[in-house]
Amino acid sequence: MLSGRIDLQSRELHLTTRSHGHGTNQLVLENNPFLQSITLRSDDVTHVLTFESTESSIATVEDIDLHSSGTCDERVATLISKFDFLGCAFFALRLDGSPGKDPEISIRASAYYPVPLYLLMSRDCVDIDWDIVRLLMTHRCTLDVDYAKAIHAGTVPYGSSTIAAEIKMLPERSTAIINKTGVRVDAAPDAWLPARRSLKPGCEASALLSERLSSFVMDRFRISSSIAVEVSGGVDSALLVALMKHRSLKPRSLGAVISESQPNGPQTYRIGRIEERLQHEILRVCAWSFLDQTCRSVAAQYQPDAYGEYCYGAFGRLWDDFVSAGCVAVVGGYGGDELLLPSESMLTVDETVGQYSERRVNFPAAVPIVSPSALLACANHAPSLLRRGLWPIRPYCDPRLARFCYTLPAASGRDKRVFKDALASMSLADLFHDGYLKESLSDLIRAATISEGRRSEINAAPGESTSADKVRPERIWLEEIAEKLLGLSRTGLEKHLKEGQLS
Repeated sequence: MLSGRIDLQSRELHLTTRSHGHGTNQLVLENNPFLQSITLRSDDVTHVLTFESTESSIATVEDIDLHSSGTCDERVATLISKFDFLGCAFFALRLDGSPGKDPEISIRASAYYPVPLYLLMSRDCVDIDWDIVRLLMTHRCTLDVDYAKAIHAGTVPYGSSTIAAEIKMLPERSTAIINKTGVRVDAAPDAWLPARRSLKPGCEASALLSERLSSFVMDRFRISSSIAVEVSGGVDSALLVALMKHRSLKPRSLGAVISESQPNGPQTYRIGRIEERLQHEILRVCAWSFLDQTCRSVAAQYQPDAYGEYCYGAFGRLWDDFVSAGCVAVVGGYGGDELLLPSESMLTVDETVGQYSERRVNFPAAVPIVSPSALLACANHAPSLLRRGLWPIRPYCDPRLARFCYTLPAASGRDKRVFKDALASMSLADLFHDGYLKESLSDLIRAATISEGRRSEINAAPGESTSADKVRPERIWLEEIAEKLLGLSRTGLEKHLKEGQLS
């Protein structure tokens, strides 16, 4: 039996299924921006629910019989099929259970911001219906059986109360694959794997990194395989070409770029100076690849010591490719889109930093060294940070800054007033320590003002002022923020701007 409610304002669907002999399963489908209607079909009746009503904010589905006489497999398979609509392809599943309680399954899906597929299990889950898990594995995803058995037997001694394991979703159709970053690729699985790019002589080092991340980058940025790249600068310019194509950037925004077209041939890009912000984008791509790589391994490496060693070894191998491709530093962070460095479980932070230093890993800022379980938890948390449309795109160094970013309203990424009101209502003393206060807010303010600074300057009426008297709107707002948050007067702000700390 299936019953539930739909909140038409928040676009949330809450459904509860009661299967004979298998307890109660709670399914939640929330915040789907494209959700307009749902069709639920059983053997003898069809229910169509829409979000077009303005008279009531709640729609109710009462007792829909989903093959109550069938097996568990049939009932759950029928239930899962009800949610295959409007491109919802990624689900985050949470199975919680304890002795004497029925398991709860929460399915969260988004068509616009797909999230990675994770299976989160409490260490005390002893009454989980493994028939349902097996069915989800068969119909929607894959999971390492040995890892599942280890969880079931309670032999996974992670320090936290919740452990995360990635499950890879099987493509529902051979012509549609959606990856973690939400890029839809309309190609058959064989064609989805990119062909080796044609690289001109002199860029063998970049080819190493390109080849290692080719499928990830090609899929994320929809690069055509017919791209020839000539490198000058020591960084994988194929990634920059990808960024240029993906973000519709003009060639000039990449620095000294010359584009040449050959008759009936590939496009050739010669990239000279590389802007710092694009280098950050490259590292973000690498970080995503690293998180993807390490999370996939958890099924086979579920012991803390072995998993820590695997993470460190995996990063070491990846970093060797970075060095060969010309990368010289790691941007540290805790916000989900920066690189997190794993540690071996028996080493101190200083010892771990020493190991990374031996690999020529340079840190321009403090980098958090995290345990394997924390790395998994952050990998699971990263998509929710990205979906929030964070304004401070590089929450360096301090986990408190990441938490601060996460508390910002989602609209703060689009509306300056929302962002300003949120800042004014917060007590920053609880968010940052003294040594990081200025740097944190500098990054935050810079990111906010850059977003607003792309607008044109306010033009004064003819005859009233000269160009030197024009006032940039983001400058006015920056003065207000600086005075409120940093305690800087106009003179102090001028000093910081002159020194380039808040530019």
